[in-house]
Amino acid sequence: RILTAADANPQGYRRDELLAAAARAVGNASARLIPAPGMLLRAIAWAGDLARICGSASMLNSQKLRELRHRDWSVTPEELVRVPGWTPEFDMHSGFADAVAWYRREGWLPA
Repeated sequence: RILTAADANPQGYRRDELLAAAARAVGNASARLIPAPGMLLRAIAWAGDLARICGSASMLNSQKLRELRHRDWSVTPEELVRVPGWTPEFDMHSGFADAVAWYRREGWLPA
């Protein structure tokens, strides 16, 4: 059985909301979402695919681009699982803050 969990906002978040929360978590409250042309994103993703084939890591590849361009990451009421006694540990803001703190502790982000 596949379970779908969500925080207290199962209708999901807009890209600008996600960007703002991520930016605040790393201390950049003034970040802006700037749309990029689809052809440019596909070219960068293709380069990421090629980098992976060559044994290098890339932040953007075709699979990640498909995720980023997905229109709706909401959870329908039928999909939302209500397990007795379980509540989400994080909301979007505290989740980003916790992730950034972990990345900093591990030395993957500057302190």
